[in-house]
Amino acid sequence: MTEQWPWSGQSLDIWELLQYNWTHVNERKGQVWRLTNSPEGQLCVEGKGKVEVGISPCQSVLNATTQVWWPEDITWYIAKQQNRNCVRLGDDSRFWNCSGSGPYECIPGVKEVWSEVAKQGGPAPDGLFWICGNQAYSKLPRGWAGVCFLGLIRPEFFLLPQEEGHDLGVKLFDSLRRPTRDIQVGDWGDEWPPARIIEYYGPATWAQDGSWGYRTPIYMLNRIIRLQAVVEVITNQTALALELLAKQQDQMRAAIYQNRLALDYLLASEGGVCGKFNLTNCCLKIDDNGKAVLKISDKIRKLAHVPVQSWRPLGGIGWWDGLLGGSWWRTALLVAGGGA
Repeated sequence: MTEQWPWSGQSLDIWELLQYNWTHVNERKGQVWRLTNSPEGQLCVEGKGKVEVGISPCQSVLNATTQVWWPEDITWYIAKQQNRNCVRLGDDSRFWNCSGSGPYECIPGVKEVWSEVAKQGGPAPDGLFWICGNQAYSKLPRGWAGVCFLGLIRPEFFLLPQEEGHDLGVKLFDSLRRPTRDIQVGDWGDEWPPARIIEYYGPATWAQDGSWGYRTPIYMLNRIIRLQAVVEVITNQTALALELLAKQQDQMRAAIYQNRLALDYLLASEGGVCGKFNLTNCCLKIDDNGKAVLKISDKIRKLAHVPVQSWRPLGGIGWWDGLLGGSWWRTALLVAGGGA
């Protein structure tokens, strides 16, 4: 039973069958598709064998054994060109209503299948399927029993969200050149966010003044604070990269499943991709880890986050700075230290 994807059946009328040239009836594998619906057929055939295949609701049914139609006999067919005993369907119509033995008399491929295969079992024309109740067959078994018609099957669902727009509401790709923002250097006032700390303090270096290479505790503390700010910025950028990759992975996962669905649909008569290449273990499974990655990146951000620090001068020094013109007290300390 081919149940990799949910499938639904679709009935075809004579007008739709006339649009195609069903001239090939190849030997196809006897495969069965379980449908999510039981569509109504317009013209059906009834088998009286012993192998149950399903019963479809129908408007007209032909008994394959007695060749009698129910509820009323059908002795006409539609043709693309005028034959004997034909009447044009309207003045500007390119179709003709003709008297004959059955509705598919003028459709090559379908005619032979309808008259012979329906009685004994056999393959449907390429691209068509025998739909019997909620099951579709590429080939009716010999001695089948049920009510079936020729129709199409298609996937019942679409992987991408069906929203308005050519992209179905999903951005399949973004611009390769994303707009980026540089570290802003501006007037932060008393606040010292990571960007300001990195901008103000340079990387730690060895002392070059002959003091044996050591630095003061204040110098080292400032560089530790700078390192902490650098770690936070790098962590945020790394988390952002993980989030972008997670979103892209979700989009690629949907696109890959969609392509596989299309391949299985195109190769449905041959058993899908697995049947085409005779593979026993080819189920497609891509784990959906996007939400897990987003949670991890959020934890990384919280772990590395440092609240913005604010500088508050000691005591009333800030007032004296404004009154006496800047860092007078630093100069005083230097003078005192030099005198010492």
